[in-house]
Amino acid sequence: FSLKPFWLQPAWIQRGLATMEARDAKLCSSHETDLSSEYMEEGWFRRAFFAQQIDDIGTDETAKAKYDDYQQFLSVLMTVATLLMGFILTGTLLSYNYTGQLRRQDFANGFDLVTCVAVILSAASVILALLVSIRGSVIFRNRGAVQALRAMRHSTCSIGISELSTYVSINFFFLSVLMYISWSQRGPTEICEKVRGPQADCPDLAGQFNDAAAYLCHTPKPNMTGVECDKACVAVREICEYQANKVFEERTFLVWSVANDADALIKLGILAERHCRQDEMDGVASRLCDRTLVTAQDMTACASANVAAQHAEACVDDGVHLGTLCAYVCYHSIDFEAALSRWAIGGTAILSLLVLFCGMRILQQCAATFRHHSSQTSSIAMLGRELGLDDNFDTESDE
Repeated sequence: FSLKPFWLQPAWIQRGLATMEARDAKLCSSHETDLSSEYMEEGWFRRAFFAQQIDDIGTDETAKAKYDDYQQFLSVLMTVATLLMGFILTGTLLSYNYTGQLRRQDFANGFDLVTCVAVILSAASVILALLVSIRGSVIFRNRGAVQALRAMRHSTCSIGISELSTYVSINFFFLSVLMYISWSQRGPTEICEKVRGPQADCPDLAGQFNDAAAYLCHTPKPNMTGVECDKACVAVREICEYQANKVFEERTFLVWSVANDADALIKLGILAERHCRQDEMDGVASRLCDRTLVTAQDMTACASANVAAQHAEACVDDGVHLGTLCAYVCYHSIDFEAALSRWAIGGTAILSLLVLFCGMRILQQCAATFRHHSSQTSSIAMLGRELGLDDNFDTESDE
């Protein structure tokens, strides 16, 4: 069944072929030979690759039933592969838009490669199954069920490749879905130091808040240990205690949010107010606007101070919002990506085992089919018929 000369074939293939030829000789002499004991006596590897038997074509009615089964199987393959190709194109590949915020090699290149491989494999599965189906249909209409069944049996490799391509495409589709989830649900990671280095928004904000804490904690302030110390007072005290021992960094926001989200927001608000100088801007606006505005210069000064106060308030809101994002995105996304990695490893392992098992069964069927035809035709003729170059099966007997 191989195109290689006999002396180039591995020893285990020679032994397997010899075993199959001996079995065929027994079947020719007596159709009632019981092969179950012989089957169990063989090794597992020989049973896996050489145990399949190709039965006789039989009557036209029997050939028609077998031919219909081939066409039904091909129809299932084409349906599954077509749906899979549609899911990949519309569900993942065409839903991703490259914004330029990250380098293409950070995500886009790998994502495009995985999804395109999945699409190509599913498209190859559809095309191969369609070609085999059309070939069998044409021969069935022109020459009957027996010749159509022979055409199907001579397309075993093409059918096997189509089936295996579907399984592998499912594997790549699974990976593309996980990659798409990691991109769409990881948040704006470009603000994190791990993505853009120390010039990213989060480490820059940490440096600004560190300066604000240094000013806040070295400014004379009332007693923060008495009973009149409210939540803001407690927050200032905790900020100063933290600043006395550590330097503010990106991870600081995560530590605060894990301890208590409400207290973390209060601390972020206090630091943002100090950094944006909201109190000073409000004071300036009050002094310039809370009086009788006589001249145009007074009105201009009041308007400018009021705009500055509003900008300071917006700066505080932005600082609190950015600090919250730094806590949730930069470090919570690590756990999210780790969970996706576990899913990717486990799912890929399961799907790879499925591909391996199904691939072994496909090779088994191909080996049995080639062995079945090797006694009637040459290897070159078998290859031509497998590729669809030769549809003349009149030289084959009904066996």
